[in-house]
Amino acid sequence: MIACAILGDSLAAGVALHRHDCIANTKTGITSSVNAAGNTMKINADTVLISLGINDGIADHQTAANLGRLRVGVHAQRVYWILPARPEATRRLIRQSHEPAAIS
Repeated sequence: MIACAILGDSLAAGVALHRHDCIANTKTGITSSVNAAGNTMKINADTVLISLGINDGIADHQTAANLGRLRVGVHAQRVYWILPARPEATRRLIRQSHEPAAIS
């Protein structure tokens, strides 16, 4: 088991720059659909931080399913979701889809 993993978009990449103790799988501009299609990683960590969904756009109805598929592959004691500043619809979707702690 690893101590820490960071997954997702540019918000996650920014956090990874300051957390050298964590493994990171991040890509600026990535959507949850692209991540779901190409992410075959299974994570087993103490703590996982995820930031995905902001680049999907409000009309992407697959966001919740994509985030759910990612979450299935993450086995961790603590999972934190970074919520984007906007749009509120995306923030709400992430909150509703995933009850684990979300960082505002």
